[in-house]
Amino acid sequence: MSKKVRKDSMYEKQLKAVRKKAKRRARLITFGLCAFMLAALIMCYSLVLKPARQYEQATADMNGGKWQSAFEAYRKLGNYKDSRRMAAYSECMGLFAEGKISEASDAYLVLDGNTQLMVRSSLGSFTALAQDAIDAGKYDEAYMHYSLDTENPERDDAMYAISVYLDSKEMFGEKRNHRLPRTESCAERSFAAAH
Repeated sequence: MSKKVRKDSMYEKQLKAVRKKAKRRARLITFGLCAFMLAALIMCYSLVLKPARQYEQATADMNGGKWQSAFEAYRKLGNYKDSRRMAAYSECMGLFAEGKISEASDAYLVLDGNTQLMVRSSLGSFTALAQDAIDAGKYDEAYMHYSLDTENPERDDAMYAISVYLDSKEMFGEKRNHRLPRTESCAERSFAAAH
């Protein structure tokens, strides 16, 4: 019997070793799966959920007229969806809203056709904006608005009239600053001749 007990005990030892090895493998596999799942969740959050939430916030800022924060949020998103296009749109609209017409027109001209259409539909007619600027005495802004209104057949005439006005204003402004020699008027000559 001693041989049988020894055989059983050797068999039991091997069985215990195999079970211990299997438990260790199971723990390693479980740990590996948990680590993989955690990494997958982190990547899902950072690559999908977080950008989606930031995009929604940027869109809400843009719809609320917070152009600068929308521009910065879209710019941080990089290539996510249409963030680059929306960043350019937000920047352009922000410049128009701040009254930086020259910078806004430069930003507008580099936009693609669809984004330019979005700007025009948000701002309204450039001709109407130019007319409002003329009414307010802001002829430089009116000129810039007309220059962006490529579909208006009368824009060239309006731009020419504004440029003539601005040039003449500048020319007369320079002459006012310099004292011209005083000439006698007809009334002064006739008064002097009578006395």
